[in-house]
Amino acid sequence: KEMALTKAMNNFEIKARSTKTSKGYIKVKAVADTEELEKLGYTVKYKFYRSTSKNGTYSYKFTSNGTYTNTGGTNGKTYFYRIKAVVYDADNNVVAETKIKDCKYASRKFGK
Repeated sequence: KEMALTKAMNNFEIKARSTKTSKGYIKVKAVADTEELEKLGYTVKYKFYRSTSKNGTYSYKFTSNGTYTNTGGTNGKTYFYRIKAVVYDADNNVVAETKIKDCKYASRKFGK
């Protein structure tokens, strides 16, 4: 099972996609194919990170099953988002995770 996990993680790709809400907030969604990991009995959650520059320092914001809504920011400022996928076994132990740099980032201006 460990070899299958390693293979699945080597093939794993993750992207961040963003949209604006009606209030001007930024909703970020993880786009990844988790089917191979789920067939092996693993659960995937996502850690969302935000930065004020594409190659800057990303700070952790939230962990969820696939979406994060950024409700705090400076109007007109562009924020960049990356996501880490965290893989859990049946006992809720972390068995693997991607790196922030592995995620194709999303960016969006905050506010209306």
